[in-house]
Amino acid sequence: MYIKGGMKKLSKAIAKSAKENMDAEIKIAEQEEKEMMEAEKTPVFGDSQMAGMSIQEKLGTWSHNFSQLDDKEKFYYMLEQGRGIVKLDDDKRINGYRIYGCVSQVWLLPQLKGENMEFEVDADSHEARGAMYILQSILSGHPPKEILEVDDNQIAGIGFIDVLTPKRRDGLFAVVNAIRDYAKDMNEIMVEQTQAEQVVDEKPSKKYKKYTKAGE
Repeated sequence: MYIKGGMKKLSKAIAKSAKENMDAEIKIAEQEEKEMMEAEKTPVFGDSQMAGMSIQEKLGTWSHNFSQLDDKEKFYYMLEQGRGIVKLDDDKRINGYRIYGCVSQVWLLPQLKGENMEFEVDADSHEARGAMYILQSILSGHPPKEILEVDDNQIAGIGFIDVLTPKRRDGLFAVVNAIRDYAKDMNEIMVEQTQAEQVVDEKPSKKYKKYTKAGE
């Protein structure tokens, strides 16, 4: 027998049940992530272990580390690396430094120190902070020309991209492409600076002032 409004009530009940189940799963996942982040885990891997390495050597080292882990371990290992990021001050967490195309909010601040490109990174989620720290540890502190030689396949070959959702992968490469754009600018700066040294009283270019100001 048809009961008026019965299907509508049933649909609402099903939707409510599904939402409650999803909320419960999210709560459990958040609690597991919180416990993992607070627990005593493997030390953050990065600067001290990679001092003096070339970009290619760093890529190989990270790839080796991730190759020893299964997918779940890879995810937790990536999250742990986020603890290596130095949190940006609020005055640096601005739209001018934000990288769009990421699921989370991500900030990237480039600098040119001598002949090397350096940058600070930060994000508003553990997952994004872990991924950004890995990129920072590999690419920061090297000449722009060397950075521009790194292709997408080499980044994907590190191994942590396997545990990212499609949207987060897109966000990761949005950051990589932003780094490449900065590297191109910085490479031009170095060429202009070399040319300027051959001209008496040549003033620094606007790009040089832009990227070196933060590091002075």
